[in-house]
Amino acid sequence: SKDEILKRQELLKGFLANREILQDYSYYRFNLAEIYDFLETIFVGSVSTKSLRVRFMFSDKEREQKRGKLILLVRLFYSINNSYLCKIDTSVFPAVYAMELEEMKKFFAAFNLERYETAFNKNKFRIRHMVELMLIITEKIGTGEGAAFWKRWFLFEAYLSISTGIALHGFTFPDFNNAHFSLQEFYHPVLKNPVKNDLTARHQVILLTGPNMSGKSTLLKAVSLCVYLAHAGLAVPASKAVLPFFSTISVAINLTDSIVSG
Repeated sequence: SKDEILKRQELLKGFLANREILQDYSYYRFNLAEIYDFLETIFVGSVSTKSLRVRFMFSDKEREQKRGKLILLVRLFYSINNSYLCKIDTSVFPAVYAMELEEMKKFFAAFNLERYETAFNKNKFRIRHMVELMLIITEKIGTGEGAAFWKRWFLFEAYLSISTGIALHGFTFPDFNNAHFSLQEFYHPVLKNPVKNDLTARHQVILLTGPNMSGKSTLLKAVSLCVYLAHAGLAVPASKAVLPFFSTISVAINLTDSIVSG
């Protein structure tokens, strides 16, 4: 719906408003994969402080394996939370998504990351710290908070990726007006050196003519992309766009032309 489109636009604008904070967002993807696999394979069952302490004291292999995973987890969570999430201005986001960001912060806060990061740095990370962390993790997994966190984090990264693309390519968020169809300086984003065009539609049917290889198909595809991206709540490859809201989009191009291959 039009309301959903506008809400997604506002959400992405929130990421763009925080671009200075998030533009260097990064971490080792291998670390994330290791942690995700670690948390997904933990057997919650009946875990107690005593049973964990005994296992870590008498099994060198398990102790060292878990120790490495826990250090990796805390350091990644600590970095993401302190370097990025805690610095984000949530007031520029729609209220619903601002609450999602607050839930992510609460999840990180429950791990008391500062305490364990300090223990690592002072080389004082002990079995009791491992037991504390394992109890927190099993509780989060058991209550479903772990699964909810991953969903929020991966969606956060998807929105961040989209907003980064919008900023890098200079895309524009369209306005919706059922009485107008106007695109200024629009282009096909796959082309390296595109010709930018303007289009104002005043009739229901438009006849586009021109010689072979003059760019008719590319122009039609560029228009279609602007309409499609706009209705997905995203920005479009144009300097300005005013479009009607369409409940249905139908595209039929019976050509084998390939823009990518020239």
